[in-house]
Amino acid sequence: MKEYKTTPNLAIVPFPTKAAKTAIAPLQLPKDDISDEWQRLLSQVQCINQMAAQLEAMILEFKAIASKLQEKSKPHQSTCQYLPLAIPWVRQQSDESFILTTRKIDLFQAEKEAQQLAQQLRQQSRSKELRSQ
Repeated sequence: MKEYKTTPNLAIVPFPTKAAKTAIAPLQLPKDDISDEWQRLLSQVQCINQMAAQLEAMILEFKAIASKLQEKSKPHQSTCQYLPLAIPWVRQQSDESFILTTRKIDLFQAEKEAQQLAQQLRQQSRSKELRSQ
């Protein structure tokens, strides 16, 4: 038969009666901890938004590379299909709260701006021609 070691009996200390009469204060972080956590949150917001901007730049670069490849190899076949796209983004409200949301990426913004500029230049050229007549 196995023998078990016995442990000495531990005395049970009664709970002080004074503490039982007072209410327990809610757990609150010290002011310094709150400001430290607030700084960490702001830092995280900046990091998320910076990474989102980097991701957007990489996606636009991907599109540019795919477009060049399309022109060089198979102009009649699609190299890449583009669907609506959004990236994570954190916005701060006027009440200083945050919204974790998404921001749409317009993959064709550069082309649209180039078309607008070309149209403006054509209109300016036409108006100069009309004035010179």
